[in-house]
Amino acid sequence: MAQWKLAESTAGLRIEASEVRAMGEEGFTWAHLLYGKLGSVEVGLFYFPSRFDSAVDKSIIEELRTFGGNTGASISVNIWDPKDPQLQQALALLGLKTVPAVVLASGLKIAGMEPRGPAKTPLYSIVFDDSALLSDTKQFQTAVNAATDVLSRSNPKEITGYIRMQKAKDILGAVGKIAAAVRDEILRWKPKFGIPGGASVQVG
Repeated sequence: MAQWKLAESTAGLRIEASEVRAMGEEGFTWAHLLYGKLGSVEVGLFYFPSRFDSAVDKSIIEELRTFGGNTGASISVNIWDPKDPQLQQALALLGLKTVPAVVLASGLKIAGMEPRGPAKTPLYSIVFDDSALLSDTKQFQTAVNAATDVLSRSNPKEITGYIRMQKAKDILGAVGKIAAAVRDEILRWKPKFGIPGGASVQVG
């Protein structure tokens, strides 16, 4: 199975082939790829733009850079390089079928997170790829703020368990414990909750 490592260019993140592999791990997932990036934060945010430098791309990148500048070191905001030769591999690792898309991943500094390496730590992601949401600046801002709140305040073991068992209603229930308004809005945003390895649940 191919192994990958993160690399940074002036245009953003990309992946490169790597021969490094930890002993005893059966499969390479986005947790292995992003584990180092997520080590010092509560939330890692990754934007995968289209290759058309569209108005939506420009707007989202500007919004996310502003968001990152105003949230401090607990949030890591990253733009993926659309010229990455291995872009399709990166998309596949994160379970993305289309771009543009925003991936928010739980970091190792979240309360209740127990880092035990990429294969055993209860990491999960929230993906927004609905074109109507991404093109609506106000709704997009609200969705990113809400997802960041959900990731930083929810119980990662609880959420990953619901994703693994494909229980969308229970995910909504857990989100409702944090903010009832978010639970109601999330149905319109149609996010995907996913765990490393490919399992995911679309909510909404």
